[in-house]
Amino acid sequence: MTVQLVHEPSVHVVAHTVISPTGLEAWADAHGHRALLYNDTPIGILHDDISHSPRESIDALPEFGGRFCYRSWEQGRARPDYLRNIVEMQHGSVLHHSTISFAISGVSRSLSLELLRHHAGADPSQESQRYVDAKDVRFVVPPLVAAIAGADDAESVLLEFQGECARALQAYATLQARLTCLTHPSTPGGEIGRKLNTMRKKRILEAARAHLPNSAETRLLWTMNLRAARHVCALRGGEGADLEIRRLAVTFTRALKELAPLTFYDFEVYEAADGFEATRCLHPKV
Repeated sequence: MTVQLVHEPSVHVVAHTVISPTGLEAWADAHGHRALLYNDTPIGILHDDISHSPRESIDALPEFGGRFCYRSWEQGRARPDYLRNIVEMQHGSVLHHSTISFAISGVSRSLSLELLRHHAGADPSQESQRYVDAKDVRFVVPPLVAAIAGADDAESVLLEFQGECARALQAYATLQARLTCLTHPSTPGGEIGRKLNTMRKKRILEAARAHLPNSAETRLLWTMNLRAARHVCALRGGEGADLEIRRLAVTFTRALKELAPLTFYDFEVYEAADGFEATRCLHPKV
């Protein structure tokens, strides 16, 4: 049985917060701030930025939230200094307003169990092993196994891992086939029959998945607000984190530093003493 191995996660930003210029203008009209939008004021600069580049919104909305608290529309720091001050003063509540969504594949079920511990501000939609047939599932190579297997005298480590995955996949397929033979399709036609057959398929897959190891691939749509994202990147990117989730946190961090550079100004990716990349930041408790 052919086993497909995955060595790196696939992470794509599929959505992020965008401020509506027309919505901002309607709000300004309602509160007598229309003129400020077209002057060299903080709110005017914000309006101009998001009108010309919606991508600016993910950093701009926390600024808008902070200024909303104090009605500081006409004067104050420029956005880079404003957001730096928010981070340094740990005024993290305004970071809740901006979100980012990642479509993730090439990660293990084991990683997802750790990632799903992040509840507040982090929302997952995960591929189901009850509905999706795993006969063609891929297996994620642990980073340490991949690193060791790179040495000429340790290639057998990867081959042994691949062999174990093949045996697990064969056991999955065998049990699925046996259960398919031992449970008979429902005979009723129409909608009732379709529902009963769908349930039968789910029961077979949920039983067969017991053979799948933690290294079986899963896929998620993962949405975080920026405050939660900072927490995930700082905690899971640290040197003490599981290597696979640390690798994912590094990928998140790179994407966030590009998309929200002001909110993530204090993060950096570096090579740790163990030879794997990690993240660190100046203000992990925002």
